[in-house]
Amino acid sequence: MMSKRFSVVVKCKPSVEGKRWRIGGTTLECLEAEGEEEGSPRESETLHFDNVFSDSASHSEFYEEAFAPNVSGVLRGHNVAFVTVGLPCSGKTHMVFGTAGQARLREEARGVIYRCGKQLFDELQREENQHLFCRITATFCHIFEDG
Repeated sequence: MMSKRFSVVVKCKPSVEGKRWRIGGTTLECLEAEGEEEGSPRESETLHFDNVFSDSASHSEFYEEAFAPNVSGVLRGHNVAFVTVGLPCSGKTHMVFGTAGQARLREEARGVIYRCGKQLFDELQREENQHLFCRITATFCHIFEDG
């Protein structure tokens, strides 16, 4: 069920640059930064989101919780947009497209674009949706080094 107009969901990449993070359902807490003592999270480094997934979360798990409920809303007339943001090499393309060369072979290797399309067309095939006439338009835009 789509109850919010906007959600921010994070899928973490393994820690870099000497920082350690603690994932707590909807928060990311920086436990230490370079040159600081280990200890409790700093308030300025506690980030809050609608959901946070660890780097060990599978494509399937991430998709089912973060994307699938919104994709279902398309058939009820909702407009849906997904935006990925991150540093270079942080996994955005991998999440969107999946693992190159393996997506046809392994379900888990498939990215968000494939899963969205499959979910939409599977739902359209269900008997209760046979009366629907749908026009589906999908756009993919990649902005590189916009700064």
